[in-house]
Amino acid sequence: MSFYEFDDLESLEDQESRTAEVIETFQAIIDDGVTGLSFRDDPDNEEFEVSEIVRTAEEYKTLDARDKGCISFRSRSFQLVSPKSDMAHAAQHQQDRLRLVSNDGVVLSINYSPLPVGVYASEKGLYNEYVVSPLGYCAVEVDFAESKVKPSEIVLDQLIDRYLFGLAASHEIVFERSEFFIDEEHGMDWWEAGEEPDFPLRPLDEYNEGVRLYVAAVQVTDPELRLFSLYKVLEYFGPCVKNLDSHESLRKKLDRPEALQPTGQFLREILSLAKDYEKQTAERDLIKRVLLTGTDLPGLLEALPDKLKRGFDGNSSKLEKVARDVADAICSTRNYVAHAKANYSPTGTECAGDDLLKLNQFVAGAAQQLIRWYNRLPEHLKNEIHD
Repeated sequence: MSFYEFDDLESLEDQESRTAEVIETFQAIIDDGVTGLSFRDDPDNEEFEVSEIVRTAEEYKTLDARDKGCISFRSRSFQLVSPKSDMAHAAQHQQDRLRLVSNDGVVLSINYSPLPVGVYASEKGLYNEYVVSPLGYCAVEVDFAESKVKPSEIVLDQLIDRYLFGLAASHEIVFERSEFFIDEEHGMDWWEAGEEPDFPLRPLDEYNEGVRLYVAAVQVTDPELRLFSLYKVLEYFGPCVKNLDSHESLRKKLDRPEALQPTGQFLREILSLAKDYEKQTAERDLIKRVLLTGTDLPGLLEALPDKLKRGFDGNSSKLEKVARDVADAICSTRNYVAHAKANYSPTGTECAGDDLLKLNQFVAGAAQQLIRWYNRLPEHLKNEIHD
């Protein structure tokens, strides 16, 4: 095994020596294509494949610092993230299992010590006593080297949100976007080794606005504010459900022969539909319809506080009442959080303490299902219900 300063890499194979022009602050131990790297002001070593060092060197000239937390190169981008859940910390030891490929061939993964980010942080001095070294950053790596088209900035952001949504929704592996030179906490006693966790993942979900709202909501740690944020996902799909139901009811009326020569009774039925449509604008009624239309409500009930699922025995005839009670609890608790306590009159259906934690778990599950329910709708319905 040989020790080399990077200034002396000219003695290696020509391909490997190209790293010298970029990585000038490292020392390295080269052994069978694997390199142990350390910054001169940090004694810890990180291992990288020589091919990764070569790729970093070749692409570094194409660096584009998009914002304070994202850098891009010719064939990949890195969005800094910070783990926000125990499972996100645990995934540090299972990061190879968190790799997903989009339909366009874009590879997304979590990288806990991305070399290009480390080089950039070292060059710009973007580390301090809180971020131990430039290699202390964590990032979502978006590799589009094998993709036919380089994603635009908008598509790139959507891909990252879709990926973060999949991790959070599947296994509560929650990350939040972060920036360079942020005081990040890296706890050391969060994971007690047992059986290695497994992380089966679904294919990437299609992007809709609910994905962005969900990813933002699960990053909130305060239980009250988390419910408030998760509520926005349910609220977003409210008009979709309302229009979908109303349009279908109206179509059925217009399919009748009377539509060609409407009678008074037929017109009154149309007006009745219009009145029903307006009634559905009530907050609680809308949330109830959302839960009944876009979620597997019986399957979600286990997460609810006992007081809300009491009396439900699986009988579908009672599901309407359960949906109404749950919608009341969600809306009342949300209003309690949103308004100044002195100006709010409790209704008795609000959830607090442990009940609030359980309600949050239920709403998070409902939000996940709504996002996927919407994605399954035919395109003509998606366009129609947003008109």
